[in-house]
This record gives sequence, structure tokens and C-alpha cells, in this order.
Amino acid sequence: MRTVVMDIETSDLRADIGGIMVACFGELDGDGNISDLRTKTIDTVGGGSVAQREKKLVLWTKDQWEHADIIIGQNHVGFDHHFIDGVLFRYGLPLTEKRILIDTYQTAKGQFAMGASMKNMVDIMKLGSKDAPSKEDWRNANHGDAEALARITERCESDVIMTAGMWNRLKPIYMRRFGR
Repeated sequence: MRTVVMDIETSDLRADIGGIMVACFGELDGDGNISDLRTKTIDTVGGGSVAQREKKLVLWTKDQWEHADIIIGQNHVGFDHHFIDGVLFRYGLPLTEKRILIDTYQTAKGQFAMGASMKNMVDIMKLGSKDAPSKEDWRNANHGDAEALARITERCESDVIMTAGMWNRLKPIYMRRFGR
């Protein structure tokens, strides 16, 4: 079974207003390490208008999604999955196909008498520190600044790598809670 860790970065928290700016997928090998990291941004998918590029990016994201059997992410059951489907819906495209979704946030939530945010879990697990672009980086990326978008892309890739590390530590808890 093909297992990937994924993350997206968006320009807003609502798919009817905002769009996908970055999508990243890391394929896991048998040891739980990322063997292949694939990233696309609204600038790297090809030419055209912003809407045409976003449509290409969401279709690439959907393709990556559908070539996986298991998809792992941090809060992706509550956000990323719905946002992707919202953008697909906005363009009149078929929604993502059903996959096994494992959410590290949902796995950790309520298990340790501590917050399950990525920042907190990464700190506790000593996986590094959560990348936090500035508000100016986000604003500038939303307005098409290439340097700011590169900064947001770094965050997305870092989140995928850290989510893979979190998953490796949370897997026994997931198996105990959800029995898969």
C-alpha cells in the first residue's frame, strides 16, 4: 500500500474565498521515512491566469491524493481534505476519492493532557521547531510575491517532514485508539 504524508498552504481558511498556494506530498518507505518529496506551488504548475494555475494545482493535488492508499496529515481530516474538495467544487470538478485518512492531530488530541497542535507536539517530540513565516510573508505570498511564496513553500515541506516524524511516534497510539 502506498502511504503519503501531505500538507497544503492556502491563502485563506475558506475555499470559497481563498485558494491553494502550495501542496506537498512525501511518500513513506517501509521504515516510515520520506523517500520522495513532491511539491507544487501556484507558480510552478505552469502559466495562465491565477485561476488557471490554481485549477492546475488542485488537479495535481487530487492526482497525488488518488495515487495513494493511505494519506497522513496534521488536521487534514478537519481542514486540508475539505479545502481541497471545496476548491474542486468551486471549479466544477469531481471531488477527491475516498482514501484511508490518518490525522495526527486527531490521534494525539485528548491523549496526553496537553495540546495536540503541531507546534506543541513537534516541541515535545523534539522533532525540531515548527516553521512560522511572518504575517508579512503570508500577505506577500497572497499577493503573488515569489520570495514570500518560497518561504511558505519551505513551511509546507517542513510540515510534511515533521508530520512524518510525529506519525512514527504516534502510530502505536493510533493503533490502540482506532484499531487499524
